[in-house]
Amino acid sequence: MSGPLNEEKIRYIQQERTRFDAIPEMSRENWRAYDSGEISIAEYNEREAEIKLLMLKQKAFNRVYEQYDHLVNLKHDKGIEGSFVNEISSDFLFNNKNRDLTNGLVFTVLLIAALSPLFPVEYKNGMIAVARAARHGRMKWFAAKHAVGFFVCGCAVRDHVCSAIYQPGQRL
Repeated sequence: MSGPLNEEKIRYIQQERTRFDAIPEMSRENWRAYDSGEISIAEYNEREAEIKLLMLKQKAFNRVYEQYDHLVNLKHDKGIEGSFVNEISSDFLFNNKNRDLTNGLVFTVLLIAALSPLFPVEYKNGMIAVARAARHGRMKWFAAKHAVGFFVCGCAVRDHVCSAIYQPGQRL
């Protein structure tokens, strides 16, 4: 279920809510029929398995119902027409903590690798004397070199993230 909330979806959700709300009564009726001898133990177990399967589906339905309730409240309170969202794909894009932590670690290592040789090269080649003799001294030189390093690493991060999110032809 995705897209805007419309009358068809509202009817479907209300029908499903009614069906899931009737689960305890279905279970009681099944026990009553078995207890009175109307059905055999095999029929009782078959019906009970169907009820348990329906109960497993209820967890997923409750998540859909939470979205439905949020959309109804959003429209009523703020006048905003919202839409159902596929939680699997949105969580993949926005709530993927493992990927985010891995990317953060990779980019930190990349940043360290990119910025670490900035000053040893100057010391090795004797350019540090030129940097110290400059009008604003070493600080402005230091800031400019780090700004360029951060810019280059930022571009690399942006390119990596964009390529990870947008991959033509791949379905999420």
